[in-house]
Amino acid sequence: MLFKPAAVVKIRDDYRGLAIRCATAAESEQVKTDHASVSFSRDDRVFVLESQGESDYVVAMAAGWREGVLGRTQQSFFNDFYPDRPIWPSQPLSGVDAGLNIASSQELIDALLAEDNAAVRRERHRRVYVVMTRVIRSDGPDVTGAGVFLTRADAEDALAVITAKSVHCWIEELPIVI
Repeated sequence: MLFKPAAVVKIRDDYRGLAIRCATAAESEQVKTDHASVSFSRDDRVFVLESQGESDYVVAMAAGWREGVLGRTQQSFFNDFYPDRPIWPSQPLSGVDAGLNIASSQELIDALLAEDNAAVRRERHRRVYVVMTRVIRSDGPDVTGAGVFLTRADAEDALAVITAKSVHCWIEELPIVI
């Protein structure tokens, strides 16, 4: 689901059998009255989310949806890879930064210290997998890292998405020291 731009949100983290509709005039007025401190645009609409006898809402100008199963590293159906800007997306939509998808330093350290393979002795370092890209431009090739992944499987998923967009790319393994 995508609501853009969202002015007010009242949602839950789980829905079963979700139905979305435009609010009635009375429902819209009630939601806007409940949020009197918000300056609503004349184009804002109240979308009612109904599930299992309960209702929530989002106030936004537009709503959209896509159905499917996300790949292991695909963060959103609404965030595409662009060959001219080969940085792997780190957030659901370009320009969105509400603190989501950013791990704390401790979470990163914990992930790096986790023993996935007990047969390999890892004392003070781990390997990360960097997806590198090369885009040919008029002034020469531009080589850049498109993303860093903790597992080869995640890097290979990213590589498959980027390769599908006709960009030359490869995976480099690098040790990271804590």
